[in-house]
Amino acid sequence: MHSPTTLPGRPHGPNSAAATEPAGQGGEDINRGAVDPMMLKGVEIRQPEDGARALTRWIDDVAERPGWLIFFTHDIAAQPTNYGCTPDSFDHLVRYAVEKGCCILPVDSAADRIGW
Repeated sequence: MHSPTTLPGRPHGPNSAAATEPAGQGGEDINRGAVDPMMLKGVEIRQPEDGARALTRWIDDVAERPGWLIFFTHDIAAQPTNYGCTPDSFDHLVRYAVEKGCCILPVDSAADRIGW
């Protein structure tokens, strides 16, 4: 089961983001330009912990060059699996995205926002 986790971009209007797993696996990147809804790109939040916290670089990128950044993870726990992250890391990314002016939305809400 994947935990909802996606962040910033601009599917429509100022910095828009989403929180949830991508519909397809289009590779780690920011969704920009014409996007196939079945091949959304996303960035995994996973261990090691310092790697998860360093994902702010993706947020900086989408804040500078708008797009739709989707973060996803397997679990959020105090002692996550290798494919998850801690609540502190997740909170760090969300707070950082909000500070950068990003709109945080679940993927389905972001898709609705762009008219899919």
